[in-house]
Amino acid sequence: MKKRNNILIPLGAAMLLCGAALAVQSCGIEPTTYSNSMERQYLEAWLSVNYPGVSAFDKGIYILEEEKGNGNAYNQEPYPLISLTTCDLEGTIASTTDENIAKRLGTYRISTYYGPTFWDNSDNKLLAGVRSALQGMKVGGRRKVLIPSWLLVYDEYDTAEDYFEKSSSQNSYGIYDITLEGFVSSSSDMITYQENSISDYARESYGATPVQKDTAGFFIIKPSTAALGRTFPSDTTLSVNYTGRLLNGIVFDTTIEKVAKDSGIYSSSKSYSPVSITWGEKYSKLQMGTSQSAATPVVGFQLLLWQLTDYDSITGLFISDLGYGNSGTGSSIPAFAPLVFEIEMVK
Repeated sequence: MKKRNNILIPLGAAMLLCGAALAVQSCGIEPTTYSNSMERQYLEAWLSVNYPGVSAFDKGIYILEEEKGNGNAYNQEPYPLISLTTCDLEGTIASTTDENIAKRLGTYRISTYYGPTFWDNSDNKLLAGVRSALQGMKVGGRRKVLIPSWLLVYDEYDTAEDYFEKSSSQNSYGIYDITLEGFVSSSSDMITYQENSISDYARESYGATPVQKDTAGFFIIKPSTAALGRTFPSDTTLSVNYTGRLLNGIVFDTTIEKVAKDSGIYSSSKSYSPVSITWGEKYSKLQMGTSQSAATPVVGFQLLLWQLTDYDSITGLFISDLGYGNSGTGSSIPAFAPLVFEIEMVK
């Protein structure tokens, strides 16, 4: 992410500062020191005009505004749940998880996920300035912080001055308006959190209790017809329609044209028709598409296909470990998102 007139280039909604996708390049010591020194002078001059009296916090961020939370204190737990809006020093918004802000900006898309997002801070995977911004917050609290570019790195140093002198980043400094909505303390707790969310969704949306099948974190809504279980030889080719969605109802993929149009994801370049599924001797060998364009679906989708019986339909729900994991994908699927797929086999 390079500096462009001090405006933050928008962050991907699926990353929100918590993935490995932000590239950091190293520079020589002298150019780094010079660049950081010039930036510090500019930021201190801006602060003296706009926030006189504010002082550096922790590793060297500046807390511009703060609303104290009343919940549990955050102590670098691995999975904070965050709402975020970023902007440059002139107030131009670069990215947001707030649907209302997106609508006011005219950037709202029905297929984009808006709302609190889990960040992955396991093994200190968050940028140093972001970790610093969260330090000491309580659930329900909000901080508006200015993070210099030398803190938008994954490096670990002992002091604020070490960061200033030793680190360099192509990420632009900017203002991060962060609300701590909650946090999950371990990987096992994250699985439990997602499984509970799946159970609540299934009861509310389908009036049924999901049935766990085959592996932890994978559930189905049991069809009313036919017994579950594979009935196809390994050389079988099936045709299926499917729709994938988040627990909040956002549709991120479908083979059905009307569903795509209704969900704001229709593309005239895509052919909306049943897709071919090439069977295998076990679920991990299932392939989707023709031999020229075969793709391997996410594990949860493969497990769901494995439950199909002759000309059946089925709904599956599964945790992010069986989907898109701790990074999500695109603007529709955030990190640590459980997924729902409805599959119907067609003749």
